[in-house]
Amino acid sequence: MKPRPLVNEVGARFITRRQRAARLGISIRTDYRLESQGYLPRPVRIGPGLVRYSLAEVEAFERKLLEDRGATQ
Repeated sequence: MKPRPLVNEVGARFITRRQRAARLGISIRTDYRLESQGYLPRPVRIGPGLVRYSLAEVEAFERKLLEDRGATQ
């Protein structure tokens, strides 16, 4: 069973690092490295020791990748 994105009270959807890495087709280690280099969107701190990633920001990042290579549809 696939984990579903976390939805907060304002309707923002959040995903885990593992889900983000899977969406981008990269390893968890590469995800950490690209985030630390400022290439990937930063996490949102949900609580102590709990971070998630804004699905909207990840989708915007994916769109930008496609636009930068001239492949938007």
